[in-house]
Parts: sequence; structure tokens; C-alpha cells
Amino acid sequence: MKQSPPTKILLVEDNSAYARLIKEWLKEEKNFPFELEAQERLSGAIECLAKNDIHVIVTDLRLPDGDAEETVGRLRRQAPALPLLVLTGTYRDEVLALRALRLGAQDYLVKEDLKDGKLLVRAIRYAIERKRAEEALRRAHDELEIRVKERTLELTAANQGLQRAKETAEEANRAKSQFLAKMSHELRTPLNSVIGFANVLIKNNKTAASDDAVYLEKILSNGLHLLHIINDILDIAKIEAGRMEVQMSTVSLDSLIREAASEIEVQIRNKNVRLLTEIPHPLKTIETDRGLLKQALINLVGNAIKFTDQGNITVAVKTDPQTSEPRRLEVIDTGIGIPKDKMKIIFEAFQQADSGYARHYSGSGLGLTITASFCQLLGYRLEAVSEEGRGSTFSIVLK
Repeated sequence: MKQSPPTKILLVEDNSAYARLIKEWLKEEKNFPFELEAQERLSGAIECLAKNDIHVIVTDLRLPDGDAEETVGRLRRQAPALPLLVLTGTYRDEVLALRALRLGAQDYLVKEDLKDGKLLVRAIRYAIERKRAEEALRRAHDELEIRVKERTLELTAANQGLQRAKETAEEANRAKSQFLAKMSHELRTPLNSVIGFANVLIKNNKTAASDDAVYLEKILSNGLHLLHIINDILDIAKIEAGRMEVQMSTVSLDSLIREAASEIEVQIRNKNVRLLTEIPHPLKTIETDRGLLKQALINLVGNAIKFTDQGNITVAVKTDPQTSEPRRLEVIDTGIGIPKDKMKIIFEAFQQADSGYARHYSGSGLGLTITASFCQLLGYRLEAVSEEGRGSTFSIVLK
């Protein structure tokens, strides 16, 4: 069997007789090949470490040129990677030995316990293995620290990239909103002229041929429809650009609902649909932006009219039964309803519950998006429940 290489030991012991005794004990251990360098002073040990390849240090704590702390400290600084085993004269020195462990020694032995080389060899081997384990742990810690730093730098760079991308996207979104707002204004001006002239021609040509009258009505109808779409786009642009202003005032929901119903009632004249209101009394006023809340309500009722061919559309106010304070403003219809799998997208811009509906029921797909944005600006929440084929309920949650 191949013999393992000798363990090179630096023994720092000012008692030369005890140093020779240790050497003899080690010789008696047949399975422990070793080479021993003996020094009586700390200064000699430092020089030896600088010149020789040593595997382990065994040192007395009390040396002529160094106390326990100085001895351990200087040896550790000179050879931080080497295992260090300290020897104390008696158990009375145990406090010093424990302090040496805190300073970096791997183990200590009391000389009174040493009767032969077995305990010493075991302690040397233990100190070597413990030092190896400590070094492996330190290297693992250092590697982990390096990896953490590298990963932190990567994440920082990624976050900076995301921040730049976010800022670029926000700038592009602002530019888009500004473009839409400008284009909407540019389109609305000539469109208003078209609508105005169509109205003039209809009023001034009562005796026009039936075909001409139909054409004029179509021009007016399509012009109004296009104007409505442009107004929706303009509202979206204002909201996205953060230019939609909120002007709070005291508002009576009773008068607001009746006013909105009166304005939109014309849309159901040619449909088998009734527009109803349920307004409890007494009903307290609320602090809100009258214009935005009214437009949100008109949007919801208009949406209900679009998707309801027959039955009822009800605008209802739900109140706190004890205080009469309005809690919810609901628009309930008996229309076609919304499929469950489409409920998540109905508040997204340019979306309708079904592309087939989009072909059958005209619209920009912006009404619910704008209404939800208005509600958010006012501090409200827009909710919807629906059953396909039975109808829908849209609720503006006020409180």
C-alpha cells in the first residue's frame, strides 16, 4: 500500500524537553508519517512559516516573546490558511484557550491530558479537516457573494433597461395621444360642417325628391355616427394624456338621471324597448363631476340600447337603507348578454364581446373603456354581470 505523504508540523514550544517528548510520541504512531519543525520562540515560528511548507501549527499559548492573543494573532496573520492547534499547561488556562479559538484556532489540548501521541495525532487530524471544511465554506461563501453581486448587476441593468423601455413606451403613448387629439380636432371641424349643411338642406328642401331626402338623411346619420366615434377617440386621448379635468360639485342623481334619459330616449323610438327609471325617495345628493358622471351613464344606457332589441332598460339607484346615501348606479337591460369567456375584455379599448356582434351592432368599441376611465377618475368602480341571452347589469359603484 502506498504510504500517504508526511504531515509537516510546526511545533512552537519553549520547553525543549517537552518538544522532544512530543516528537517521540509522534514517532510511536506508525500510521502517522510526519516531519517536525520545532521553534522555541514566536519570532522563530514566523520566520519558519515564511521559508517552509507547513501543513499544521501546534503552539504553546505562553511563549517568551508573546502572550496567548499575540501568539495566535501573529500566527494567523502569517499563515491564515493553516490549521492551528494550541496547547495549554493546565485547565486553569482554559479561558485563554477558548479565547484562542475565537481568534481563529481550530482546537486546543491540555498538556496534562497528553500521555502518548494518540490524542495529539487525533487532534492534529481533526484540526486539519476542520480547517479544510472552514476553507471550503469560506470559498463557497465567496463564490456565492460573487454570484449575488453579478446577479445584482444583471438585475440592475435589466431594471434600467425596463425603466428606459417604460419611459420610451410612455413617451410613445403620449405622442400617440397628442396625435389622436390633434387629428380628432382636425376631423371634427369639417365633419361638423358636413352635418350642419346636411341639416340645412333637409330643412330647406321639404319638397325634395324622396331619393334625395333619403340620401340627405344618410349623410346626416353617418356624419353623426362618425362624430360620435371621433368624440370617443378624443376622450380616450385626453384620458391617456392625463388632460381630462374633474370639476366637483353637488349633484342630484334624480335630475341627472332624468336629464340623461331625456337626451338618449330618441335612440329607442324605432325599437320595441322601454327606458325605465327606479329612483328612491328620499335621495341624498353626492359630490361628483356632473358632466363626467352623466356621460358615463349615457354611455352605459347607449350600450344597453345597442344590444337590446326588445324588453326593458332600467336605470336604478341603490341606496343605503339607513342613510339614503346613493351606493350604486345600475343600468339593467334584457338584451343579448355577454358570454362568460368575454367578460374580461369588455372594458378594453376597441373590444366587443364578439366579432360577429361588431358586424351586426355598430360601434367603436370604446364606450365601456371610456366609461370605466371616467369612473376611475371620479373614484368609482365599474362592475358588470351578465347572462348570455338574458341581459346584463352594469353598475357604477359610488361607495
